[in-house]
Amino acid sequence: MNDSGQAVGTSSSHGNNDSRAFVTGANGAGMIDLGAMGGDWSAANGINNLGQVIGAAGYGSYGSNANAFIYSNGVMVNLSYLDVVIEAGWTSLYAKAINDNGQIVGFGILDGVSQAFLLSGADDEDFYRSYVPFPLTPLPVPEPSTYAMLLAGLGLGLLFFRTKTELNS
Repeated sequence: MNDSGQAVGTSSSHGNNDSRAFVTGANGAGMIDLGAMGGDWSAANGINNLGQVIGAAGYGSYGSNANAFIYSNGVMVNLSYLDVVIEAGWTSLYAKAINDNGQIVGFGILDGVSQAFLLSGADDEDFYRSYVPFPLTPLPVPEPSTYAMLLAGLGLGLLFFRTKTELNS
């Protein structure tokens, strides 16, 4: 649970093989099914104060054939497909927690051995800009009265400058 009261977890209606990760709204209101990245199951394990959710999704029996994910602003990203993860040789990632800096911890398979991982990258801003979409907030459209005030202010400024210039001549 984060400071806004958002909670994450796993819900199921017919047993473990159809389990789905979920996140609630602020103060636990509502529940959003995060899906399973095309697999049979998913589980949400952590959330930070930015509302970013981490967990794992897979196919087959619950907990098997896992791929870690981060869910942010309505989009689920498969962490197992990140270049840095593939190049390092990691497979079967399972994300367990995320902090407010976007650092993700969990476990996976490296060189045939189950090991813990920390995924943070050299530049977190580049990571999130590349892989996790952020909503684009539309710029506010100024009211017509704003333009009138702007023009009036420019007119007064020019009048003041002109008057000052004439007095100095």
